[in-house]
Amino acid sequence: MIKANEITAQSFKKSLFGLNKAEVDTFLSTVQRDYEALEKDNEKLKADKDKSDNELKELRLKVFELENKLKEAEAASDAAQSSADDFAAEETFKSSTADRIAEKAKDDAAKAADNASATSKFFQQKEEGTAVVGDDDEVFVGEIEDNRKPNKVMIGDGEEGEDDDFEFL
Repeated sequence: MIKANEITAQSFKKSLFGLNKAEVDTFLSTVQRDYEALEKDNEKLKADKDKSDNELKELRLKVFELENKLKEAEAASDAAQSSADDFAAEETFKSSTADRIAEKAKDDAAKAADNASATSKFFQQKEEGTAVVGDDDEVFVGEIEDNRKPNKVMIGDGEEGEDDDFEFL
């Protein structure tokens, strides 16, 4: 392949009527062949460059689309995590509320059982014969109001004026 400096440095022999025509024609043929090869290489390189540029654009577009999908997936993941956290917090609240309601119901049931058991104690003692009641006495049984003596039953014969007639079980 001819170099650029060889073209400018080329010298021809002189002949009778100027330069040697055969040398000039040979040189021009060589330059023409090399120039045609350069043009073909140049066209091929341009086509390769255009193809590479198009592939690069497509790849950049794919990267952009993938980045957007990743951002959407991260946002969806964050939203899902937030919903899961909210759900867990709500379930924890419901569970603790249910536990408190169950505990209160249990306490209320125990109090009711204790109140009922005070009255039952008297009748059980009466059946067992351990209750202190005279045969001719009239007996009144009732629960104490206003929680002044919780879980106690007042028993008496109902006669007015005698404060000693009533006792608590």
